[in-house]
Amino acid sequence: MALVADSVLRRRVAELLACDATSAVRRIALPMLILHGRTDRLISRRAARWIQTNARTAQLTEIDGPHLLLQSRAAQCAGPVVEFVSRCASLDPFGE
Repeated sequence: MALVADSVLRRRVAELLACDATSAVRRIALPMLILHGRTDRLISRRAARWIQTNARTAQLTEIDGPHLLLQSRAAQCAGPVVEFVSRCASLDPFGE
């Protein structure tokens, strides 16, 4: 993050705040795993919960760590990801 200019970060946040993706998120039918860092200072717990609430197939897993969990806490993310993929592999892709 230290390498990204403040102006770039401000512009990215402004773009995120300017859009409402609620209807699009509600249409997602595929299983979704949300990995959220408990000490993430960029994406709030409230935002992660919003996704979980609005995406009917979302599963929220909190990991001790900052933003960019897969890069900074790969070992801690591996278990929840493997479990999620295993569960998805047993689903009927046609919902029957």
